[in-house]
Amino acid sequence: MNKWHTLINFIENFNDEMVLLTKILKPQQIILVSSQKLTPESKLQQVLNYMKAAMPRIEPEILLYDKEEPLALKEKLLVYLNPDVVVNLAGSSPLEALLIANLKQSFTMLYPDIKQNSLYIFEEGEVKSEVLSKVIGSLEVKDYLALEGGEILKDERCKYETPLYEQMLRFLLIHYKDTFSEIRHLFKPTYLYFSPSYEKEFYFEIKSEGLTPQQKIALNKYLTYLKEINWIKSFTESKVSLRVYAQNKELEHYLSSGSWLEHVTYYYMKQIPEISDVHTGFKFAWHMSKKHVHNELDVVATLKNRLVCISCKDTEKYDYQTLNELEVYTTRLGGPESIKVLVTTMPPAKSSTLDRAKGMGIHIIQIENELDVLYDTLRRLV
Repeated sequence: MNKWHTLINFIENFNDEMVLLTKILKPQQIILVSSQKLTPESKLQQVLNYMKAAMPRIEPEILLYDKEEPLALKEKLLVYLNPDVVVNLAGSSPLEALLIANLKQSFTMLYPDIKQNSLYIFEEGEVKSEVLSKVIGSLEVKDYLALEGGEILKDERCKYETPLYEQMLRFLLIHYKDTFSEIRHLFKPTYLYFSPSYEKEFYFEIKSEGLTPQQKIALNKYLTYLKEINWIKSFTESKVSLRVYAQNKELEHYLSSGSWLEHVTYYYMKQIPEISDVHTGFKFAWHMSKKHVHNELDVVATLKNRLVCISCKDTEKYDYQTLNELEVYTTRLGGPESIKVLVTTMPPAKSSTLDRAKGMGIHIIQIENELDVLYDTLRRLV
């Protein structure tokens, strides 16, 4: 693509296209156009903060105009327009775009369409299109968050890449159907009894009374494997329960909290070629000044400059509040073109939740006895 000297951007609620174009074009000058006043909480200020941190070599200029007097925008833009200028139309309103298109000056206009993965180029009376992801590449998850003035607080990718967790993953992928799906419910808090604080060693007990012979075989097979890979120290069996001595509470939490589902989802997302920059156990703050307020998404990734946000629930206890949280986080981070997914092992307690999810554009993937359905469905979605 051409290397223009100046890039003019219109500030809107979601400014990821602006960042994309800035990264690929590497302009010497950036003009930020806005009809909103510059305040500490404004989108304009958030963009300025992002650019100061990510692109310190560029000192953006601000072009403010009164929305009640749109024609004044024409006069202000004419000062900048020349053949070395490119205007990003993505953030402009229909009126702003029409005003720009009718300016009698020689300059180029670009319109990046993230949903269609296309970049439209308006130059010298002609319109061309190119594949956006090929021309520009892709934003990273941290870019979306930084544009909101936020910050990543925690990311558990490194933990899941360790040999211990990879061994656990290998068992789940191979033996989910014949073993783990039979007993995963036994690791839920309602089935577990945890050691009191005065005990020297931490342990938890699993209720075994009433288990079928098949479930007892599966549980013994799984715990034996956990001992072999040093996930647990040992386990002992009584008439009504199995006492399991875990290496630490974090490894026990992986089982009882349903983190295994997050781990599997993260693994499958990484296997999809079009997906990039995958995160898991993603905790963040919307504002750097409010780090004590934690928000969390189980799996986050980018797909051809669209954000993919996934919530994982190993339970039937998900409802409108769960969906609303996923909707708010995803839309605020990546805009309306983002992809929202809920991965679960059970149908919801209320059937109306499915209708609500559909109305909110949230895809629900339910795993039953086959983990492959998760990969196949994710692959089709993206």
